[in-house]
Amino acid sequence: MGLIWSNTELIEEWKIINENWGVIIYLQLVATALVIWLQTIAKRWIGSEEAALLYTLEPIFAAKF
Repeated sequence: MGLIWSNTELIEEWKIINENWGVIIYLQLVATALVIWLQTIAKRWIGSEEAALLYTLEPIFAAKF
């Protein structure tokens, strides 16, 4: 449903999307994949209780920052 709704805007913005592929790839690789990978590695050094607490409080941190 979202694809149908945004389809008209996507066609209008296609030129801007084509000009910014570098930014899109950066956001995919660094801001998403790398951060999730580092978070997974960091879980090795903390206990399960601390990890559960951090994941529970994550929406609160996101809203604050």
